[in-house]
Amino acid sequence: GAAAGNAAPSAVTAAIKPGLSYATSNILRTGIVCVGAKLSAAQILALGWTTVPAAACSVGAGVTIIPMLAARFGLAPRLGALLACGTSICGVTAISAVAPAIAATQAEVAIAVANVVAFGSVGMLVYPHVAAALFPPSDSRAIGLFLGLAVHDTAQVMGCAASYAEQYSDAAVVGAAAVAKLTRN
Repeated sequence: GAAAGNAAPSAVTAAIKPGLSYATSNILRTGIVCVGAKLSAAQILALGWTTVPAAACSVGAGVTIIPMLAARFGLAPRLGALLACGTSICGVTAISAVAPAIAATQAEVAIAVANVVAFGSVGMLVYPHVAAALFPPSDSRAIGLFLGLAVHDTAQVMGCAASYAEQYSDAAVVGAAAVAKLTRN
């Protein structure tokens, strides 16, 4: 997308800008709602009664603490808000949905996306081993809940859970992580 955007003539860029704006706001938000609607209460409760409170605490802590840390380190409030949403809710999708609402600059969006992707990528490599060290191997639900809440982006959560499942022979973790992540979304 970046190469095409920079290589395209300015007339083409100007012509597609309204459609891209519509897609990155209205269609993206609709897609987020549809993904959440796929998740049933039975799936959430099958993971355990602690799923919803754990997801609510994870999101609540992130959207409260991250803007305070951003301010403490001298970051712009909009950047702090983007980092909070990207880290706490659903990664790049949340950043893309929130950016127009707070009039974030392209630079702020790029920084927030880069941070979420970088830390999520590191998490994909590290968190399976952290989960193996923290939880008993027989507790697939707790491991899936941990992975679903610890990693930012949905695709990265699934990669992390698949990595755990492969390394520790526990396929049930993938489903538990998916439910935990979709609950957080």
